[in-house]
Amino acid sequence: MSGLANSIRRRRSPKFDAVTPLGLTLRYGTLLVVLAVSIGPMLWELSTSLKSPIENVFSATPSFLPRHPTLHNYGVVAQTIPIWHFAANSCIVAILGVGGNLVGATAAGYALARLRFRGRRLVTGLFLSTLVLPGEVTIISQYQTVTRLGFGDSLIGVALPGMIGAINVLLLRNAFKSIPDELEDAAVIDGANVWQRLRYIGLPTSSGRCWSCRARTSSP
Repeated sequence: MSGLANSIRRRRSPKFDAVTPLGLTLRYGTLLVVLAVSIGPMLWELSTSLKSPIENVFSATPSFLPRHPTLHNYGVVAQTIPIWHFAANSCIVAILGVGGNLVGATAAGYALARLRFRGRRLVTGLFLSTLVLPGEVTIISQYQTVTRLGFGDSLIGVALPGMIGAINVLLLRNAFKSIPDELEDAAVIDGANVWQRLRYIGLPTSSGRCWSCRARTSSP
């Protein structure tokens, strides 16, 4: 009887991480404050950009909503500053950075995880050591490398330092490291080379598509 009473008492006692109504209210209240602090200035800038020239944005009691909303300010800015050219440059740099990480970080992560070569642990340690270095330490060496390669005044020079991120290489290495060795051993026996193993085993397994394929093949 005593054991049954103790079990009932434990079930009725509140858990340590149980969310109370007061705690839930405080959480959502804190989230709303953080949302107002982070999103509020952006909404104010958007509202100010839509105000007409006759509205005084420096008045003592400014209005949040524009009284006469207009898009004329954007046209004036586009005529004064080549903003569309800057936006196109940003898109090109972003595409180069994402594409470089997709190709370069994937290949480097697979090589560190699945290939056996001398100095593999040393290279992995070097990648780990670069994560503790702030950007201010490597910016001069990156600039010198880019200028010596002849990309000093080009978009490739801007995107080149970030085209292969060390953190992306390590994340992909851990993903490829979780692949069972039996899968690659079977592929090697079948005569698959490195690129075929990466394409047909590494990428589908790390992206999770192999589970759907396995479900389709196992279903009657």
